[in-house]
Amino acid sequence: MLMNIVENILKEKCGLKAGDALMVGVSGGPDSLALTDVLLRLGFSVYIAHFNHQLRPESKQDAAFVKEFAESREISFILDSGSAASYAKAQKLSIEEAARELRYQFLFDQAIKENVSAVVVGHNADDQVETVLMHLLRGAGLDGLVGLKYRSMTKWSQEIPLVRPLLKVWREEVENYCNNHQLEPRYDRSNQDTTYFRNRLRHHLIPILEEYNPNFKELFWKMSDTLSADRDLVEGLVDDVWDTLILEQSDDHVALDLKVFKSISLGLQRRILRKSIALLRPGLRDIGFEIIDYAILSISSPPQSSQTDLIAGLYLQVEEDRFMISEWDANTVREEWPQLVDGLPLNLEVPGKTKLFGGWEVEAKILDITPEIKKEILGNKNLFAAYLDITDIGTNLLIRTRQAGDKFDPLGMHGDSLKVSDFMVNVKLPRRARKNWPLVFIKNKLIWVPGYRISDNIKVKDTTKKVVRISLEKH
Repeated sequence: MLMNIVENILKEKCGLKAGDALMVGVSGGPDSLALTDVLLRLGFSVYIAHFNHQLRPESKQDAAFVKEFAESREISFILDSGSAASYAKAQKLSIEEAARELRYQFLFDQAIKENVSAVVVGHNADDQVETVLMHLLRGAGLDGLVGLKYRSMTKWSQEIPLVRPLLKVWREEVENYCNNHQLEPRYDRSNQDTTYFRNRLRHHLIPILEEYNPNFKELFWKMSDTLSADRDLVEGLVDDVWDTLILEQSDDHVALDLKVFKSISLGLQRRILRKSIALLRPGLRDIGFEIIDYAILSISSPPQSSQTDLIAGLYLQVEEDRFMISEWDANTVREEWPQLVDGLPLNLEVPGKTKLFGGWEVEAKILDITPEIKKEILGNKNLFAAYLDITDIGTNLLIRTRQAGDKFDPLGMHGDSLKVSDFMVNVKLPRRARKNWPLVFIKNKLIWVPGYRISDNIKVKDTTKKVVRISLEKH
């Protein structure tokens, strides 16, 4: 019975077939021994991997036991160890979380080295019930109530999945299998230690709940399994919406369409934000309700800085047409923005062409004022083209980035000056574009902020005889 269940799950839920090479995490307990035995009987190629967390006096004996088991089956055995206690202290994690991190890092390192099809662990149906109950008591959404998955991708590998073929098999069935197949597992005494949250649920809370309903575990497991199908439906909707939202995606940031985001339901907004964070922080397990709702509030009512700290070194930034979730040092400059590399100043060829970074080019032409040119000036709607009166200032033009103390006399303000930094804020030039935004100067006087405004001092007048037409284009 157990073998039939596992065989079906391996095929239907885990996408594996006989002959595939698998890295199996084996502690020496009933679950991992029974799982290994079943995998061998089903024709899989198995590597046994054991990690010693150095938490118990008998941990060396556990490792020796697993090694002996592997040798008796003529299976490759891989051993490593590390102090979970030291790692927990250094990383500010619980002992359980530290042990998990070390164990899975080891398993996936070996899986990648041996080029196996999957990492396999022995979580059973009781573990699923305990996991979902833990999530419920801590406050969880749909993902938490689904619990463990038969097959999932993790932060440790983007190609090799983590699979759990025993999730439909109860602990009692596993122990019966061990008895029937002469498997003599070792038992971890720490599983009786009720200072651990999971153990308190296992030994105290679940027996109490079974007094109210003897079938509590079965019903709770079925609830989780049903919600798993519901979650898959929701994820399908999220994927459909994602395609209409995503503007940029890289290892260090995602940018999403602000208008489309605001048009979707609150539930989908929450799922989209969770997906965005998960893409940048795969494996992050504590994305709480408060973080997501704080992000939604920041998107609908951005702070003055337009930036919001989120979680795990990520921040959210809102712009006119989009918002981004990114790492602090992410390179998020958009390709359609003109930028100067390192802000290096360049003398503009007048007339002529000057190349900038990323395929951008500045072209300057000297034009006599004619009726056609006047019409062209009045009808100009290209914010990356400007007509400058050079009658009194000549053509010695420079392009550079902003510097401390730079001021600007924007057209329409009749000589009133602004700090360039204030002007950029006022016109909502995205913060991440400001540092290397190209500015056109005559000597140290700013005469044009491309994409926004010329200086009031060089506007074309009725008495103007010649103009310089400057344009920025991306080729």
